[in-house]
Amino acid sequence: MHLIAKLLSNFQKRNIQWQTMRIILQLCGLSPSRGWEETTLKLEKEISQNSSDYIENLKKLEICYGNYLLTGQKAVKIFRMDSSELSSLCGILKSHELPTTIYDETYPFPLNKHRLKEVNSAPELVEIREINESLALVFCTKRNVSETIKIDPAELGIERNSYDEIIGKRRYTDQFFDVVFLRPNSGLVEIRVDTRLYRK
Repeated sequence: MHLIAKLLSNFQKRNIQWQTMRIILQLCGLSPSRGWEETTLKLEKEISQNSSDYIENLKKLEICYGNYLLTGQKAVKIFRMDSSELSSLCGILKSHELPTTIYDETYPFPLNKHRLKEVNSAPELVEIREINESLALVFCTKRNVSETIKIDPAELGIERNSYDEIIGKRRYTDQFFDVVFLRPNSGLVEIRVDTRLYRK
């Protein structure tokens, strides 16, 4: 899969609205078409014909995707911590060499469902990113998801007047990107738990 297709696919899976995606593409110097599919096909063709012209544009889009992993659809909890202790911790983490994990095969994109089955549910630190004078620690983790879905009675061959509503439950595992922000200057620690569900 071409990088542009992979980026657009994963933006879409993370539930970004198309109108927002259009703006992101334009800010990255990429010209959108109508909707996700047509835009993907259009840009794949353009980039394959003139790949050298799009190197910087793709880098910008990759940065946007990486930044969205840090901020998009997170539940945030903030704690206070002594600034000097935080500074010492950041100093240690900056020189920390990350061990290789299975998530490195595809990060910043999620593993496919077959590889994800081989992973345990413990969070794995996959990136330490320095942002201004703060540190972002990115963790990948596998969690069990239980999703409630409304089912159209017609899909089950049931007359609509028999039931007002039918509810189904779907259970599966999914990969999440949780983030810990360490801010020594303000003495704050932010825990950002990924709350979004991938579109199936």
